[in-house]
Amino acid sequence: MNVCIITSSFPAFKGHFQSPFIYSLADALSKRVSVDVVCPFYLCSESQEECWGDVRIHRFKYLPLKMQTLISGGGIPSNFKKSFFAKLQLPLFFLYLFIKSLKYARGADVIHAQWSLTAMVGVLLKKIYKKPLVLTERGSSLNAAMKYGFTRVVLRWILENCDYITANSFNQISIIKSLGFKDNVCAVPNGIDTERFRPEDRSKVREKLGFPVDKRIVLFVGWLVKGKGVDYLLKSVDRIRVHFPDILVVIVGGGLEFGNYKRFVLENGLDKNVVLTGPKMADEIPEFMNAADIFVLPSLSEGRPNVVAEAMACGLPVIATAVNGTPELIEDGIDGLLIEPENSKSIEDAVLRLLGESGLYDAIKSRARESILRKKITWDTSAITFCDIYKKVLYTDNREKWPAI
Repeated sequence: MNVCIITSSFPAFKGHFQSPFIYSLADALSKRVSVDVVCPFYLCSESQEECWGDVRIHRFKYLPLKMQTLISGGGIPSNFKKSFFAKLQLPLFFLYLFIKSLKYARGADVIHAQWSLTAMVGVLLKKIYKKPLVLTERGSSLNAAMKYGFTRVVLRWILENCDYITANSFNQISIIKSLGFKDNVCAVPNGIDTERFRPEDRSKVREKLGFPVDKRIVLFVGWLVKGKGVDYLLKSVDRIRVHFPDILVVIVGGGLEFGNYKRFVLENGLDKNVVLTGPKMADEIPEFMNAADIFVLPSLSEGRPNVVAEAMACGLPVIATAVNGTPELIEDGIDGLLIEPENSKSIEDAVLRLLGESGLYDAIKSRARESILRKKITWDTSAITFCDIYKKVLYTDNREKWPAI
């Protein structure tokens, strides 16, 4: 079986931080089916045509590289909201994604689109080649599309033309079903590599990374865009350090707001308590997690955040906003703490609670990894589920009728 994955985001090179979970899925699938990935060419990409193991990667450029601002930083939704120039690039992006995909979709048995925006191209390919289309929605484009009447209509048109719809969280599936799509819809959670993300000796990791052994470290990992809520985390630092002067907040990631956050730290005298590292390679993230005492994800909106599962797999107590699919990973007060979004006071209270109550901290720390292992969310199980879906759309003649727009 040949599968053509079309995606708006993919690592620029092996180990790159841009959507590594798409490659993880493609790699797991390639052990069972033949996989071609069509994805953008980034400024730091190494080749337009390459193979990573059994995964064949085909990259496209839609503008001179330094002008491709739509896909840089935190991805299409964030850049689209922030930049008028990025908005102008969207038609070109879809055109060149379509052109590049034509060759590889033609030889595929199944077209698998990542995110509903990319599935617009998938619908065209489906109609040209009469190939089944599978969509995996990952949160950001679905959450954005649900906000406005016109985009909801476009979303429903895309969903109507898919043969099977998946999402990486049950929360997103409930949104999709609320639009009237009841059948051929299911959740397929992202996997996690629990061998890479596992507890390590904190002192040794801190020494390797150059962090003080005696400080209390609060960690954030992710894109520095408005939707991740990092500004609320930064606003909580001044009050947290009143109780714990040795607190060190480490923010790992890059993005559109990096400069603004850097200025905020300097203007508010937080430079001794906050470190912005910039983006790091995917393979470095487990070390940062094992160097920390607490992980915080203050997002305003999410799919089913991999980074939360990865932190928990490292045995790290997690504080996260109770948005979208995040509560599917955390049971509040048992294996992590859930807080309300857009509230720096709730971040402060949760951090102080964990640092001040050693019994609660130790209990959550001990249960975090157990919780992830118990869920058995591996890339292998995700790939097996998708292969079953591919077989269903290929070999089932009596597909259910989709609801009309």
